[in-house]
Amino acid sequence: NRFVLREGIDAPWLAYGVLATVFGSLQSYLQSGGRLLRAYPGLESVTIQDHGGCLDQRTEILTQRGWVGIDAMSEDDSIGTLNLETNRFEWCQNEGTIRRECDSEMLQIATPHLNLRVTDYHQMVMRPDLRSWQWKKVSAGELAKRNSNWVIPTSGCEEVCGAALSDAEIGFIGWYLTDGCLSEARIRIYQSANAPEKHHKHIITCIEGCGFRYSIRRRTRPSPFGGDPTTEVSYNVSSGRKSKGGWTHLTLWLDKSFPLEQFNQLDRRQFGVLLEAMNLGDGLKHSGYEQHTISLAVGRKEVADNIQSLAVRRGH
Repeated sequence: NRFVLREGIDAPWLAYGVLATVFGSLQSYLQSGGRLLRAYPGLESVTIQDHGGCLDQRTEILTQRGWVGIDAMSEDDSIGTLNLETNRFEWCQNEGTIRRECDSEMLQIATPHLNLRVTDYHQMVMRPDLRSWQWKKVSAGELAKRNSNWVIPTSGCEEVCGAALSDAEIGFIGWYLTDGCLSEARIRIYQSANAPEKHHKHIITCIEGCGFRYSIRRRTRPSPFGGDPTTEVSYNVSSGRKSKGGWTHLTLWLDKSFPLEQFNQLDRRQFGVLLEAMNLGDGLKHSGYEQHTISLAVGRKEVADNIQSLAVRRGH
């Protein structure tokens, strides 16, 4: 009985506990689990097995090897978590996977930046509104019944030192990833002549901020869709192999597979600089209102997964 466990048991020698029900509040959860976490002579470790929640089979979980489905989870995986006290993203070791038939209603949230499906008794981290910074746990069923506003976390900030790159270099990398083409001697960044002026100014600011040698070329050709011909602008940036002022020191970053072993170096602010350039290049544009969500067009799922993984770990 969870209430007896919370108040009526004094057995500090217990080394294994199973939480087989949903707790009504975070305080009760901590009180009950805390009964097993007290020091006792000869007791070096305690295991708590929590059965108080459930995800559906299609849910992907963020691990250090990427987004992984439940069937592919391993006990060797480290899972992305949010520290509720520090609001920091942290990796925690997977303690196991429990599979069982669903015996309750499934609830779903679907928005442009969030899509999840859980049982009604799955424990959700939330806070009442944007003004509150105190996270607490409630069941998904209780959350669904709330008439007032509430917030659930979709990301956290992982502690990193940041990459040894300037904002101009990060912006240049973002433009290459979306609208760039690389050859042995140069990088070309393409934009339509009809693109907003701020796009062209941003490209030039990044290139000149890096100190790269470059030229600009305009080319008009028939439209593949019929109608008026289109004018294309290419920004041709020298590699600097034959003369100074090139991008060869950025070679490891100029990889359109978006390798996380490289991009994990970016801190939260730097990732925001990268997203700004990528959004100008391949983002879904809306007119008439202020955008609060960035939507990038990405042709490969593994690249989208890597970008999303970094976004979750950089507070976006």
